[in-house]
Amino acid sequence: MAKKTFARIGGYEGYDGDHPFWTLRFAEAPARAVLQEIFGDNAGELYFDDDDPTTVEWDPGDLVPSMFDELYELAEELFEEVHEQLPLLAVVFCHHDDMHEADLGSLRLYASITTARGKQRSKLAAAALSADSLPHARVALHHLGGILISVGSAPVTAWLTTKGAISAAEKSRMLEEALTSCLWGAAFGFDEAKERFSAMARALPRAVAGFAGVGRAFELAAQRRPEKAAALILELDPEVAEGIVEYLRARAGSPGVATCFATIARAENTLDEAKGWAFFAKATDGRASVPIAREIIVEGETVWLPNISAKGMEHLAVALEQLPRQRSLPVFLGLLAALDHALVTGEDLDRVMPGFAASMLWFRNEARDFTGVHERFQAYRARGLPLTAGLLQRYGYALCRLPDEIRRPVLVELRQLFREQPALFADPAREVAWSLACAASLTGLLDDAVAWVEACVDFQYYHLASIFADVDLRPLHGRADFEALRERVKGR
Repeated sequence: MAKKTFARIGGYEGYDGDHPFWTLRFAEAPARAVLQEIFGDNAGELYFDDDDPTTVEWDPGDLVPSMFDELYELAEELFEEVHEQLPLLAVVFCHHDDMHEADLGSLRLYASITTARGKQRSKLAAAALSADSLPHARVALHHLGGILISVGSAPVTAWLTTKGAISAAEKSRMLEEALTSCLWGAAFGFDEAKERFSAMARALPRAVAGFAGVGRAFELAAQRRPEKAAALILELDPEVAEGIVEYLRARAGSPGVATCFATIARAENTLDEAKGWAFFAKATDGRASVPIAREIIVEGETVWLPNISAKGMEHLAVALEQLPRQRSLPVFLGLLAALDHALVTGEDLDRVMPGFAASMLWFRNEARDFTGVHERFQAYRARGLPLTAGLLQRYGYALCRLPDEIRRPVLVELRQLFREQPALFADPAREVAWSLACAASLTGLLDDAVAWVEACVDFQYYHLASIFADVDLRPLHGRADFEALRERVKGR
């Protein structure tokens, strides 16, 4: 007979409140003394329901730390001990009302499924899935991986495509939750969960790649167990893995996710990429960032750039910008000389400059070397290297602080660039046109300034209220075209 188990309902990764709690559902009323002994006197409070003696609520109370990881690990240990000694059917995390209200029959069904043997277990789960009942479907989906492994994808596909009492949107949400829950166990190294998730990824690749919840679970798994998350990604279908990697790449702001990528790159033998991610992981860990950065990039008085890819250089640049200035300063001072050398000589430009150009301007702006920003931007353009929104954003900031004789011809060139490549100015977070509107206003090019403000409105920049309140744009106040744009924003 298969090992007795219990349902875990509701994923921790979706919780954004400040006071988690759990409801435990039993096949029969548990022995209170046994429960109280397991949880002890220092593990929060247990609340027993006299109307429904099979239900017990656990409130960890003061155990809730600033970070929940330790609490979740403790919870898993406690629940495992409970289910070894008592007939535990399910543990419901926080507010999952549909399962709180599930009848005892559904949870008994869960028990019968999990204690069945091999294929019989999967057949029972598949039958429960076809019952067109929300609680029964939830119970069945806890065995989704087993269904796919033993029975195949036909019952799942039929359930997804057949119209019934459960809406298509609800089915999609439940499937995502099942995938995410299984992934969560897989990332913690549970072999059974890993096998089930792999089966889901093979049978339902579009679902695995497309659900944001799966991406979020991988992100959290990478933060907590980066090597195991990487190992799981490497085993997935390439199409599925690519979708998840792209999700993570857009959120690679933590040492854990960067370490996950470094592990993947090392396994794929792309060592230049691995170095870039490894540096990112180390540099974003504030405990030892300066010594590590100096060790990697600065040897005595000799500055060198690691032999990493252009993409790796981007990660390195982002890592440095995220560090406090006193930590990034020693590295940047060394790097700037090497970057300037690349600009002057043209050596290694394609690898070194695209990823680092915007950060180089950022550091010059931080040092209030606005002339230096201008000179390097012009040198970069003269080399024919690709422009980016980040590069234009940093240059626009400096442009507002340069003299008119420099600003005027540059603004004329940038208006032409806007006509040719408007997408460079469209990022609502970079807000490139805002700085250029201010620069044009300060230069007296008021018609151009209004045109840049119009671009801000058209591209729906995030801080339109601040743009219209900017003191650099005061010369535009009262102009009919400017006020008309202000009214457009008010009308949204």
